Amino acid sequence: MWCLVVFAASCRGARGEPNEQAIDARRAPEQRHLTDGELTELPAELAGGVKLTPRARYRIAARVLSRERYRFGWRADVSPVDLALGWAALGDPNVDRWIDWSQGGRWYFWQWSAGSPYQNDAIRHQSANVHVVPANDNLRRALLAVDADDLVQLSGWLVDLEGPERDRWRTSLSRTDRGNRSCELLYVTELADQETVYR
Repeated sequence: MWCLVVFAASCRGARGEPNEQAIDARRAPEQRHLTDGELTELPAELAGGVKLTPRARYRIAARVLSRERYRFGWRADVSPVDLALGWAALGDPNVDRWIDWSQGGRWYFWQWSAGSPYQNDAIRHQSANVHVVPANDNLRRALLAVDADDLVQLSGWLVDLEGPERDRWRTSLSRTDRGNRSCELLYVTELADQETVYR
């Protein structure tokens, strides 16, 4: 049993510092306009020549409703995992007795059961599918170890990306939109879970 625990911990492989602040998933995500000074902190290109355009500063504290790993194509290279995140009422794991979550094809899906106090509008306004773009290898390792029902806080920038042959991938800037382009594309510079902060 001890060997299994050590192996699982070493698989994460990310370096972090103790997290001394509680993660409050009841709060709505925070989004604000960028300043000129912040723009200089971001790279103009990612690996593979993918161009990055920042759109807003962003921080979200949430419960992970579901996660999906992606492995093929330039989008998977820069964003290897999507996290379906819930805050406010959906930050409480007890809501899962009413709602089933799933992901696929860079979308997330839900199905609520009869009698659920949480239906489409409430769910849509308190959850989001986030395409996560780690800023470095350490964050990539930490983000790939995030699992469903974890409490996390992600900090960074909402960005638009442009890949090969001018293939554009744009972020949402609203928590109330739906359909195509309603997912957040988040360049993550810091990840916190309940025990550790990764940068």
